[in-house]
Amino acid sequence: MGRVLRPYSRDWKGPVPRQTINWAGYSKIGKRFTSVSGGWQVPSITHNPKTPSVQSCSCWIGIGGNEDDPTLIQVGTEQVASPDNSKFYAAWYGTLQMSYRVLIPQNVLGIDEGDSIWASVSCPSNSLPFTTQTWVLKIVNVTKGFEWSHSLNYTSSLATADWMFEANKVDDVLSALPKFKEVVFDRSKVNGQNAGFVRASDGIELIDTESKIVLANPSNASGGNFRVGPGGSLPASPSNYLFKMIDGGDYSCARESKINDKVVVVGANWRGDRILGLRVEVDDRPAVLKPYSVDARETQFCGINAAGDVIGYAVIPFPLPMRIVPFIYKDDNFSDISNVVGLDMAPVSWNDGGVIVGNTMSYPGYACIYRPGSGLEYLPQYSSIRDINNNGVFIASKALDQRVISLKVVNGVETEINFPGATRTLAWGINDLEDIVGGYYADGGSGGFLLKNGVYEPVDYPYGETSFVQGINNLGQMVGLTNVPMGKGTTVFLAFKPQREN
Repeated sequence: MGRVLRPYSRDWKGPVPRQTINWAGYSKIGKRFTSVSGGWQVPSITHNPKTPSVQSCSCWIGIGGNEDDPTLIQVGTEQVASPDNSKFYAAWYGTLQMSYRVLIPQNVLGIDEGDSIWASVSCPSNSLPFTTQTWVLKIVNVTKGFEWSHSLNYTSSLATADWMFEANKVDDVLSALPKFKEVVFDRSKVNGQNAGFVRASDGIELIDTESKIVLANPSNASGGNFRVGPGGSLPASPSNYLFKMIDGGDYSCARESKINDKVVVVGANWRGDRILGLRVEVDDRPAVLKPYSVDARETQFCGINAAGDVIGYAVIPFPLPMRIVPFIYKDDNFSDISNVVGLDMAPVSWNDGGVIVGNTMSYPGYACIYRPGSGLEYLPQYSSIRDINNNGVFIASKALDQRVISLKVVNGVETEINFPGATRTLAWGINDLEDIVGGYYADGGSGGFLLKNGVYEPVDYPYGETSFVQGINNLGQMVGLTNVPMGKGTTVFLAFKPQREN
């Protein structure tokens, strides 16, 4: 519960954000604010050995945090790191008039690092400033499916709306910040509308009391989404996309994931010591998980056409020698197509005309393509092929000058796909508009991308450690893989542009 060093002002025109000794984030000023909401990921923290004391920080949203305004009401999560490297996480709520924050029992919300949180603070009645109002506080652990809410009477100015990362007080002394990577805030709304942050007027930096060095810093915002990172460097802006985790039960492990225009996603999922084919209709129907046979070690669902029919392959290790069985999955039945494409092809995608692309499993591997009426064609100039659209344009890779490059191939004409600044780019999916998705590696990290009309755009799932986009449909919806924090493995996500909010 902090105080800014520069006073709040309704006409702030400063070239940089306002600064505080304990807040970093965004704050809206100048209207009557009766509701705020938003989400964040509970950050992973470690104790900073530069100071021997307990270190504590919070992520929260609230209303009424003006410089001279003692009416703040807030809800959030707390992260504490001790010198013995133990950690403590919890959810809480509070008001500036309380002498302490009220912890929400862990058996209610089960807060832990990496959890996706959504929270709201709203005044549904008696919404006049400085009168006794009725407030509803809510916090949801989206990752674990737990929810908590609480109502209370309180008097607020309704003058500001806040989304913050904070250095807490410990024993009435401002805590040093623990080490943290960055915090992603998203879905931020105020009075039911997208928050629409502007960094110069709404942003707040956290600075050191004596040196005035910036210790935590908000990124430029994308609508209601932003990041808070450590130090004075400006964090990267968040993606312009909304994301949904694809529920395959537990965590998915797909080598390929694709999506059709009916928003049906295919991939794969671990079950015990086997990988099962995963087919999900993204309208909250249950996922379909299928083994090719009882002796199949892997069943990979790799591509899907407009009708919802799936192309893929199974790996059957015993009896030796190991077999690769290419198949079509349709109407809940598998059909072996090895008599069509051979026993050495592992299909990875197909189009509505029945053209199948895949890669040989024997060494050295290379791309191949099956066209109905023409048969199977080997493409030894390409080390692998990833996708094909309904116009016959495909995505492939080849070795060039001791590196592997990705290509779009149109009637034999090759165009290199190269994400700006990347040391390696892996194109993975293409739609009929020739929008291309994939992943990249760079000195500063890795991530997913969309190439549309000649422009590259990052697509990174905000709660994953790294993202890789593998498929895109003609509606612009994308699917990909992300590494889930805390060693939980890899899962599939859906990314899509949000509809414009009024």
